[in-house]
Amino acid sequence: MDLRKKTLAIICITLLSLLLVLLVLSEIVVLGGFSNTELRSAEKDTNRVLVALGNDINTLDAMAADWASRDDTRGVLTGTSSAVQWSRLSLDTFERLQFNYIILSNSSRVIIAGEGYDLNAHRQMSIPEELRSVLSSKNVFGTQLNSTTGIMGIQQLPEGPLMLVIRPVYADSGQLHSIGYILMGRYLDSTEVARLSSMAQLPLVLYGYKDPTLPLDFKTAVSGLVSQPGLFIQREGAEYMTVDAPTTSMVLNSTTLATYSLIRDIYGEPALILRVSIVRDIYDQGRSTTQYFIGLLMAAGLIFGLVTLLLLEKTILSRISSLSSRVNFIGKKRDFSARIAISGDDEIAELGNDVNGMIGELEMSQKQVRQRLNQSEENYRLFFNSITDPVIIYRFSGGDLTGSIIGANDASTDILGYSREDLLAMSPAAIIIPDEGEGTLPLTGRLWADGYVLFESGYRTMGGKMIPVEINARVFDYFGQKAVLAIARDITERHDIERLKMEAFQQIEKNMQQFALLNDHIRNPVQGIIGTADLMQNTYSEKIIKLAHVINDIIHKLDQGYIESEKIYDFLRKYYGVGKK
Repeated sequence: MDLRKKTLAIICITLLSLLLVLLVLSEIVVLGGFSNTELRSAEKDTNRVLVALGNDINTLDAMAADWASRDDTRGVLTGTSSAVQWSRLSLDTFERLQFNYIILSNSSRVIIAGEGYDLNAHRQMSIPEELRSVLSSKNVFGTQLNSTTGIMGIQQLPEGPLMLVIRPVYADSGQLHSIGYILMGRYLDSTEVARLSSMAQLPLVLYGYKDPTLPLDFKTAVSGLVSQPGLFIQREGAEYMTVDAPTTSMVLNSTTLATYSLIRDIYGEPALILRVSIVRDIYDQGRSTTQYFIGLLMAAGLIFGLVTLLLLEKTILSRISSLSSRVNFIGKKRDFSARIAISGDDEIAELGNDVNGMIGELEMSQKQVRQRLNQSEENYRLFFNSITDPVIIYRFSGGDLTGSIIGANDASTDILGYSREDLLAMSPAAIIIPDEGEGTLPLTGRLWADGYVLFESGYRTMGGKMIPVEINARVFDYFGQKAVLAIARDITERHDIERLKMEAFQQIEKNMQQFALLNDHIRNPVQGIIGTADLMQNTYSEKIIKLAHVINDIIHKLDQGYIESEKIYDFLRKYYGVGKK
């Protein structure tokens, strides 16, 4: 990978890493901030719904407080008026107020007047026992029914959740003596939920806390809601109220965030789960903003990368490329007298000067090496040509002597009669005389296997003359190829000496054989002389016999010398081949 590609890769990796870090940070910080903003907005929207629900209950409470302060209500409780004549329980009143229950009880919490009304069917309905039990209870989560404020909240009934309020009725405006209670209630049905949803402009879903058909997301939310004792709605002084509903949030999908609020009844027990679905506009805006920001950052990074690459190309890369090309050109041409021209006063220019200095050193070294090489070649040539024996170097193919001759000394040209150019165009087989029986294959086989061989052969000169030689051949590596160095020594004189020696040994053998015959020829006449002298029996006989015995002793000594000569002859025959057929 060249420098430009590496630079481009580094810039791309850096930008991608930066984008990745910014993307992670945007997910954590930016989208986290938008998510927190979304949650706070969702909490506000949920509180707005809960406050609207509390306002509906507060409306009931205000109506109950108004009715409890009227004289006709006191008259019914004190007995001055008949409960049947209490005109406030008319059907028009239920339709106009959109109430489901209006109940009046005495101080003993015994119902003396009251009606239930079905707003959907537009008819009267009975008061459920669960609602009667609320009136008969002395304490509702620690709040005394005979308190000056009464109670208000939500109560789960078999028919559905009911928004109710209970207000004490006093005998006079001083609120010193309670003479009864007035209860007003309205079902928190689908119509009421739809009305609250329309008011808040948010989708609302209401389920009972113990509803067996509770959806999965509600069940998940319930596990995250902490149920602590407390009332859904409480009064704070004479004019204020507070709403308390534990809330948790959950992302339903990429476009919807849901909050789940736990609404407790008048006893402080979990009664309802209210889900508020909120469109994730804030989060979507944050995501689109992040994507827009990342897109702009990518574009800016691309432009920055291109500008950086162009600046690097102009100020650094092109100069380094020019420096590299020039150095490569000098290296290929091996022209160490050339120099590099780099402008500027930075590190690249300093590098160019260092390279020029190095090339100068190489030029000097090249001159020195060339001088030494020339001297070495001259020494080699002198040494090679000073060898008096023929030296031939040829390529070794491994199976025969067909490789070309690649070198020969002056002795080779002088002895063989060929010029150096002729020898370099020949193969060793043209000058080496092979063995008449086996040829040169055994020799080349030994040479291939062992790497060297010593044998006697003959060189054929240009004039056809055969020169007996002893060849010492050895395989060596010649620039990655096998070659053979063959040194031949002229053994003509050795052959002549061997021939003369053989002739001398043969003459000795012949003389020994003649000497043995001569001993036999002498011994027989001596024996005859001894016998004749013995027959003569004269004064000379004894002297002749004595001299004959002396001659016989001399012949015996000659026989002893012949035996010793036989041992010498056996040695010569064994080691020099004398007498072998």
